[in-house]
Amino acid sequence: MSPLVLLGSLGTLLSTVAIVPHLLLAVRMRKPSGSPFAWSLGAVCSAVWFAYGLVDGDFLVAAPGLVTIPVGLLLAAWSHREQEAPAALPAMVVLPPWEPPLDVVRAGDTIEMPRVVA
Repeated sequence: MSPLVLLGSLGTLLSTVAIVPHLLLAVRMRKPSGSPFAWSLGAVCSAVWFAYGLVDGDFLVAAPGLVTIPVGLLLAAWSHREQEAPAALPAMVVLPPWEPPLDVVRAGDTIEMPRVVA
């Protein structure tokens, strides 16, 4: 086995195992961490690499998808279900008209800078 294949095998193994702690933490805490979008994006990326590996005939590229796609989809669905609904916003907030402070002197068309007296 060539050193390049060994390196690829190590990378495949590490990238596949990297998702396991997230799954174990979610199971232990009974709540997944991360956003549904992030997990969905990770699953889609894994699916693209999986398809590429299958088309290219490279099992080292495709293999992580066998683990990362289902786990990513599971965590995406689970984290989506666990998200709280956003609090309702008031229908309309009426603010009083803004008046500049009295100590601000108008200089030209802006009120940010006081007038410089020469």
